[in-house]
Parts: sequence; structure tokens; C-alpha cells
Amino acid sequence: MKNFASCWRAVALACCVLLARSREADARDDSACDPGCQVHRLNSVGTPLTLAFSRIFWWPESDVEELALAGEGLEMSVRLEEEQRNAWHEIEVKAAFKDKDKRTLESYTVTIPSLGVNESRTCAHPDCGTRGVGVRTNISSLWALQCTVLPCDCHHNAKYCEGKRDCRQYYLTELGFPLDSSRKIFWSPTAHGELHFNWNNGKNQSLALRGDRSSSSSWVEVEVRSRVKQRGGITHYVCSLEVASLNILEDCSSTADTDYGMRVAAPRPSTLCPWVR
Repeated sequence: MKNFASCWRAVALACCVLLARSREADARDDSACDPGCQVHRLNSVGTPLTLAFSRIFWWPESDVEELALAGEGLEMSVRLEEEQRNAWHEIEVKAAFKDKDKRTLESYTVTIPSLGVNESRTCAHPDCGTRGVGVRTNISSLWALQCTVLPCDCHHNAKYCEGKRDCRQYYLTELGFPLDSSRKIFWSPTAHGELHFNWNNGKNQSLALRGDRSSSSSWVEVEVRSRVKQRGGITHYVCSLEVASLNILEDCSSTADTDYGMRVAAPRPSTLCPWVR
């Protein structure tokens, strides 16, 4: 009996040590998260090439099949294995410059360590930095943009992320999102800047906004009201796009089968603030 009691105490002590270490690890993990980082449901993101590198975190859910990358000299798709879904992946885009004062872009690199991606390309076209790098998925998934480390709100499991309702600014060339819920996009236009909205795969369904000198110091609010209805086995997306300050109202409804979305593209990098209602 004494040997049994001694063994039991040893096992209990070992369990306590493991539990304490586990809690310490969790504490370290939580302290390393970014409290200002927000998670968005998107299907594409475009980041320009700047002196500061861009870090994006991506959480593909169980129905996401691949990730597509696009930039100057770069067109590739990465197929996902089952074990690579429902986990965070860090996407880093870094640019190299010949002359930092003149900001002459020489090349760029896209790395996704968890997916074995390490691609470098030379920039020959003058618009290489403006075009930047686009990342897209076949099905909308969860993204955290321009964060230092993983977001605190859903550090351990993005599927249970509540998300914030405040507006955070991002410097982007592209933003794509599903039209299964309403949202607002705030745009800070530069003089002569443009912003293009495309839906229904861009087939005669688009809207171009243009900034002027008077609008360069203000925000343009774009409201997308959208909801999904099921009728007779057909999915209906009831959608409208409104820019009240410019007296614009467009119908973006559709009967697309799955994951119907809208793409926002900026020919020149723009400051955007997506906000889900």
C-alpha cells in the first residue's frame, strides 16, 4: 500500500507540473498576441510593396481548397491538405529596394512557412510596387491584416472569433468579400485616386469612384446592404450598393450558387476601412 501511495503521489505531482507548464505556455502565447489586430471574412487581399514589409494571417476553413498568389512575374496556386485547414498561416510580403531614398524597387519575396512557400521575383515594371501582391481564395475565409502577431480575439481558434465593430485603416490595393451580410467600406481618396467595385465576376457589373482635390482630406462611405434568401432551392443574394455623398445607388443582387462576392480594387494603393454591420 505504501508503494501504491508513493506512486500515486508521484503521478499527481507530475500532473500538477504538466498543468502548470501548460498554463505558463498559454500565458506566454496570449501575451504574444496583438490586441489591435482584427479578423475579417474575406476572399481576397491586395498589399502594395513598400519599405515596410506586410504581414497577413490567414485561417482557411474546412471548405477552402487553395490559395492563389499574384504579382509581377508571379501566378501560382497552393493546394491545401486537410491538416493545413482550420489553422493560422502567416503570409509575409517583403520588398527589396536599390535605393531607399529614391525608393527604386528591385524585387520582392512572398513567404508562407507553414505551406512551404518562398517565392522571389524581380521587379522590372515601374508599377510593380503599386500592383503589389494579391492573395485570393476560392471560398471566403478569415484574414487578419497588417498585424504584428496573431490576433488576441481568436488566438487559439479563429472559428470562434467574435471580432470587433470599430474601423481599422489598411493600406491596400484590393479587398474582396462575400455578399452574405451587410457592411461598409470607408475610403480615404487621394487627389485623382480611383476605387473600383466589381461583382457578378465583373460582367457589366461595376462601379468606379474617383477622388478629387476636395475629397482628398475626407472619407467616402460606401454602404453595401446584402442578405441571403433561399427560394425553391435557389440561393438569392439581395444586394444594393450606395454612396450617399455622391448620390449613387447600384443593384448588386444575384442568384449565384455559392460564395457570391464583391471585389474592391485600387489602381493606386488606397487607405480602406472595412466595417461589418
